[in-house]
Formats: sequence, structure tokens, C-alpha cells
Amino acid sequence: MADTPSADPLAHKKTSFNVNDGIWAAVDGDSASSGKARENGLTTPQVVELLLAGYTKGTIRVTPGRYIRGRSRSPHVVSITRRTHKAATEKVAAERSPDGIRSLSHLAEILLSAYARGDIVITAAGHACDDVIKQ
Repeated sequence: MADTPSADPLAHKKTSFNVNDGIWAAVDGDSASSGKARENGLTTPQVVELLLAGYTKGTIRVTPGRYIRGRSRSPHVVSITRRTHKAATEKVAAERSPDGIRSLSHLAEILLSAYARGDIVITAAGHACDDVIKQ
């Protein structure tokens, strides 16, 4: 189904993020650990959705470091709402130069890295996360 103005904004869109494998494993888990998302009672798609939504709403600010080429990056596919995907894509495009964010994948890697280190903490407040948590 193509993105159209009439498409349900809460419908999910499979999105591929090229993210450093070590960062992804720290959030999603691997054979050695359960991952930060599960430790916090969330799925990795929920974490990605919440981080991108926080960025687009301005509750998470990003000061990216230098983009490091050559890291082991793989495509990781998650399903996020069309609303969040559209808002994040538009904000990354609008702020590409000032923020130094190269792409949606670069933004996701920055946010997931900060989450894995504990620099960003996700808390549930009211019903702000309802669209994500009810998946």
C-alpha cells in the first residue's frame, strides 16, 4: 500500500534502518544478553518508535558526532506508524544541514546508541505512548 493522504496514520510501515550491529544488539539483544529494550519491558520497534517520536516532537535533541564510515552496519527492519515515519523523515530532511544528520538510519543509530548507553530513558507518562504500547 502506498503512502497516501488518506492512509491511516496509525497504520504501520515496515522500515529498514542501517544501524551498527553492536548498537542494535545492545538494544535488541543477542545470544549473550536480552537487550535493553526487553529489560525495560519494551520491544525494539516500540523503542525505535518512541525515540523517533520524541525527536520529532522536540523532547529529544540530537547533537550528532561525526559519522563514522566502515562500521559494521546491517539493515534492521522494524514496523513503525506511518505518522512517525513521515514526521521523522520530514524533520531529518529539513534539519539535515544544521544537525548534521545524514539520513533516517543515521538518526536511528544516534538515538539507539544514546538509549543503549542510558543517556535517554524512556518512561511512560499518561497516554502519550498508547499508540506504540498497544501494538
